[in-house]
Amino acid sequence: MTTAPSHSTGKGWTAGAPHAGSSSGYNMEAAEGRLAMIAKEILEILVCPVCKQPVIPSAAQDSLKCPQCRRVYPVRDDIPIMLVDEARVDEP
Repeated sequence: MTTAPSHSTGKGWTAGAPHAGSSSGYNMEAAEGRLAMIAKEILEILVCPVCKQPVIPSAAQDSLKCPQCRRVYPVRDDIPIMLVDEARVDEP
């Protein structure tokens, strides 16, 4: 089995930078359960494709929720499905 070589651009890009001032109140450090296999760095940069707000793990830890537009995106086999057609809208 071969793996693709990793490549670093050396440009100093930081995965968490876009959400440095996030007011979601969700503690990414505390994410456990079913979403634990998704890298923290990925969770920090994922945004809702509709309103461009950061998504947070749902209470059940089986999906990612946008607190702004209330769309809930499923996670299948540890892969976030960030497609609008696959999302459901959570009732308030």
